[in-house]
Amino acid sequence: MSSELKTNLIKALNLKEDERMAFGRCINRLLAETFIIRKFEADKDDYYFIRKYLDQFTAFFDLMDWDLRHDELGAIFQIVNRHRDNLRSLTLRESELLLLLCLTYEEQRALLSLTDFPIIKISDLRQKYEQFLGEQIGNTPLADGLNNLRRYKLIKPLDGRTFDPKSNPEQDIQLLPTLHMVLNVEGLEQVQQMLKVHQKEESMEYVS
Repeated sequence: MSSELKTNLIKALNLKEDERMAFGRCINRLLAETFIIRKFEADKDDYYFIRKYLDQFTAFFDLMDWDLRHDELGAIFQIVNRHRDNLRSLTLRESELLLLLCLTYEEQRALLSLTDFPIIKISDLRQKYEQFLGEQIGNTPLADGLNNLRRYKLIKPLDGRTFDPKSNPEQDIQLLPTLHMVLNVEGLEQVQQMLKVHQKEESMEYVS
């Protein structure tokens, strides 16, 4: 991009010269990570910057056929491609874990305050997996699935480490509101129905 075009774009977006780097950083982070979550220390400054210049970010993404969504209650920004180009294919195990974690999120969130994130232990997730799917899940596929969902900013290890079911079977999994957002569900019954349908499927896709 030429310097003249860049200057004109900055003027069109009504950005201050010294804020263009922050604007570009936030654009790149949203495209790479899908979510900016205020409760994440590393996301906090960018969350407030996006909120301050919400009109400019919305206009910028609109030009590229992306929608910038703001969950005010959860304090989360999310981008979604209108042509579904940002769908990620999950493995069968990841799909199963995603649905079970979303089910747990929906079960717990009515019992918690609006500012709390639900938590489930790995051992309890194993039990839920066996209860709903009728089989056990090994340490390796469980670790791989959980750590992939962590990279997608759907869950978070409460101790800040990677998930390791073998050496830490009682490790806490923090369930993030993004679980609810990627599946676009309206309540517990809908998640349960999705889980029943999924038992006949081999994989699934979700927005991220």
